[in-house]
Amino acid sequence: LDPSAVDAPERQTKVHLFWLYYFIIVPLLAVVAAVPLAWGGFVGPVDIALLVTFYSISAAGITVGFHRHFTHGAFKAKPWVRVMMAVAGSLAIEGPLDRWVADHRKHHAFSDKEGDPHSPWRFGESLPALLKGLYFAHMGWFFDVEQTSRRKYAPDLLDDPAMRKVSDGFGWIVLAFTAAGPARGQDGVTPTSVLIGQSAAFTGPAAQLGIQMRAGAKLW
Repeated sequence: LDPSAVDAPERQTKVHLFWLYYFIIVPLLAVVAAVPLAWGGFVGPVDIALLVTFYSISAAGITVGFHRHFTHGAFKAKPWVRVMMAVAGSLAIEGPLDRWVADHRKHHAFSDKEGDPHSPWRFGESLPALLKGLYFAHMGWFFDVEQTSRRKYAPDLLDDPAMRKVSDGFGWIVLAFTAAGPARGQDGVTPTSVLIGQSAAFTGPAAQLGIQMRAGAKLW
């Protein structure tokens, strides 16, 4: 973190919101389309192999890379390994590296308090409020116009030329990834982003809710 930087929120542009909707909706539609194709026998061993392979790569990228290495600095890595982890994590389509890390560091700084960018307790402790909070913590916060300050919470990534290139090239990485399977007539690639993205995005809010309930918080 940069203590000297002002914690002023960044504004999400309409262009960013457009691509956000695109990257959420298109892979989801791909999964819906894959169901009848699988039922009709059009999904073969190659598609399954692609799904398992890219799921493993993107899962390792978002957990070992984005989370443990870039956010918490749990271990050191050579520059080329950092680039590979950054690209692999981008395949989960949870946002650019610098944005993801900034959000997660701020989350740890204000966990379940005012300032937490994705707390499921944001709207209160009643059952309706928690249901609304779970949706917000799962994916609703993606669309918040005010975004975490990367200069304050991820200055190391902004000042690293290689990581800045990966972050700035997030859209191109995702487009290439989601277009690779359909372009070859295979369906195992694009659904990967939905599986890893949705599972990872739900695990955090569910864990936060469970921890607070064990600490004595009431549902209603």
